[in-house]
Parts: sequence; structure tokens; C-alpha cells
Amino acid sequence: MIGAPARAVVVADDDLFFSSRIAAGLKALGYRPLVVSTPEALRARLREGPAAAIFNLAVRGFDAAKAIRDAKIDPETRAVPFLGFCGHQDAERQAAARAAGCDLVALLRSLLARPPAR
Repeated sequence: MIGAPARAVVVADDDLFFSSRIAAGLKALGYRPLVVSTPEALRARLREGPAAAIFNLAVRGFDAAKAIRDAKIDPETRAVPFLGFCGHQDAERQAAARAAGCDLVALLRSLLARPPAR
């Protein structure tokens, strides 16, 4: 739809390199990235009804699995689809995210292997 506002996607990450690459890809696809790095900011942005949330499972500022679990039990945010990503050898974080209710867990390598959008 021409002139429609871009749908927001929350990006939960405290690594500027990764979040800027993800944000650039989202913008190229017509989305409006909302980068957050604290649990409070994540909760606030999720309550705005974004199209999805992309989560760095290795975020240092807070417990990713707990944040996902909390979002999935909250009636206001549980419908937001979550994509979690982490390194390929981080099976423990992958399993924790799946158990917490993350809708899709992807390997960071596969997310970053795609050529940048132009």
C-alpha cells in the first residue's frame, strides 16, 4: 500500500554491529526497526504491537530466555512472533529460547550470510 506507515519490528540487542546490520536489512524490506537493549524498553516496545521481535539470544544486558518467556505469558504481547538468533555452537541458548516460547531460532551465521540489501 503506497504511503502506508512502515510496520515496526523490535530488535532486542546490545551489540551495535549486529543490531545495525539487522536494522539495515529491515529498513530495506520496508520495516521500521526499533532497537532496544533493556528489558524495560523491550516490554514497552512489545506493547506497541510490532509485526515481530528479533532477539539476540546472547544479549549481555538481560536474560533473553526470561524476557521471551515473560512476553509470551503477557496477554498484551504474547501474539508478537519472536525470532531468536545466536552462534551455531550455542546450543544451550537455542534450547532455552525454544523452551521459553521463541517462535523461531536461527543461527547468526545464516542471518549475516545474506548479502546486504541495496
